[in-house]
Amino acid sequence: MKLNNIRPEKAAKFLEKRGWELVNREGTHETYFFTEKDGTIRDVQVIYNYKTIHWKNVKEMVKRTGIPEEEWRKGCK
Repeated sequence: MKLNNIRPEKAAKFLEKRGWELVNREGTHETYFFTEKDGTIRDVQVIYNYKTIHWKNVKEMVKRTGIPEEEWRKGCK
């Protein structure tokens, strides 16, 4: 099943619920960091340019976070 566009507010809330920390807000971009158990640091940006984040950008966020697509679909309804 293809990912849909999602609202930036929902993406941010979804990440925060999973332990991601907002570390920087610059203009229309928010940067979130997550430190894994092995010390690896992941980062992802939530972009507030438009009402929704295009599905291609959501797909990139899925790849960068390592959170499965199914969880994104359920968490960002």
